[in-house]
Amino acid sequence: MNEWSTQHATRKEKIVMASDETIVGLVAEFVDEKMLLAATQRAYGAGYRAMDAFTPYPAEEIADALRFRRTHVPLVVLTGGLLGGLGGFAMQ
Repeated sequence: MNEWSTQHATRKEKIVMASDETIVGLVAEFVDEKMLLAATQRAYGAGYRAMDAFTPYPAEEIADALRFRRTHVPLVVLTGGLLGGLGGFAMQ
């Protein structure tokens, strides 16, 4: 741990950083969606938060299990595009 992380980390983060067992990454393949959902829920329950899952089709249950959050990026892009378009039209 460096000085900055020692000063600014929470107690839980300090415990995790001090542990000798560091998992950098894990890749797994599942036969069906139910197994992936169960593994995702177990990993989330174990405290893992930086997870991602890829399926060849949309799987809403997996997204819910990963706790995906909607962002404001599409609204910001739409607003910027509209303002830019209106600004360009007004300059004509």
